[in-house]
Amino acid sequence: MTFAKLSQIAVETVTMSPRYLPDEWLWVDSRKEPTIGDFVIVHRAGNASQTIGRLIGKGEKHVTLQQYSPPATFEIARDSIKAMNPIVFCGADRDFTMNAVSFTTEPAQ
Repeated sequence: MTFAKLSQIAVETVTMSPRYLPDEWLWVDSRKEPTIGDFVIVHRAGNASQTIGRLIGKGEKHVTLQQYSPPATFEIARDSIKAMNPIVFCGADRDFTMNAVSFTTEPAQ
């Protein structure tokens, strides 16, 4: 069994409201490859900026994300992406412990 490698990120904007709200906490799995339809965090190369969106396209030179508020789609050049991780959990409590929940990146055998 392979366990997820989780990181925690705070939501700071309303671009994905009402799905994710400011001050909520998101957990992303850095070992899982995001697929079309996943909600993701994109970490930009060369700086600390992060973008939340729904992955709606994967091209050779860019990925396409959708945001909710205001409704929009936009492209991010692949060469500007340091990492893109799927969101696997969200909640309002920063101190929530993941020890109580078992996440895996592969189906149980």
